[in-house]
Amino acid sequence: MKKKRLRLLYFIPVILWMAVIFWFSSNNGSISSMQSGRVSYMIASTLDKAFSLDMSEAERVGFSEGISYFVRKMAHFTEYLVLGVLLYMAVANNFGILLDTLDRSPGIGSIVKLRYFLPAVIVFGYAGTDELHQYFVPDRCCSFKDVLIDTAGGLTGIIIIILCRYICRKATYNRAEHTARGFKDENM
Repeated sequence: MKKKRLRLLYFIPVILWMAVIFWFSSNNGSISSMQSGRVSYMIASTLDKAFSLDMSEAERVGFSEGISYFVRKMAHFTEYLVLGVLLYMAVANNFGILLDTLDRSPGIGSIVKLRYFLPAVIVFGYAGTDELHQYFVPDRCCSFKDVLIDTAGGLTGIIIIILCRYICRKATYNRAEHTARGFKDENM
C-alpha cells in the first residue's frame, strides 16, 4: 500500500496570503487610511466616468470619503474570502481522506463536515490574532466586529467551494445517468 505524502505545496499560497494580510495589518493608521482612501477615490472616479455623473473634484473626494468605511470593510471581507478558499484547498488536499473518514464515524463528524469546519476555525483564529496584532500597531485598533467580518469572508469562500463541489458532483451524476440510460435504451 502506497503511503500518501503530505503535499505542503498547497500550504505555500496559504502562508503567503497570511503574510500579505499580516503586512496590511502592520501598516499604521495613516498609511492604512491612505490606501483605502486611494481605492475609494478610484471607485468614485470610475463611477463618475461610467455613469457620466460629471462630479466636481470636491464631490468626487466627498463621495470617496463617504464610501471609505465600506471599502475598508470589503477589503477585510475579500482578504479572508481568499484565505478561506486557499485554506479549504490545502486542508482538503492534505487531509481530505482522513477528514472524510472522521465525518463518517459517530460523534462530531456526524454533526459537521470537518473538511469545511477546520478551515473555518483556522480563518476565525487567524482573524482574531490579526486583530490582536493591530492593537499593537500605532493608530490602529482591535475590533471584534472586524473579526466577524473576516470570518464571514472566509465562510463565504468556503461556501463557494461547497457550491462548486455540489454543482460538479451533480453534473457528473447527470452525465453518468444520461450515459447509463443511453446504454439501457440500446440494449432493449
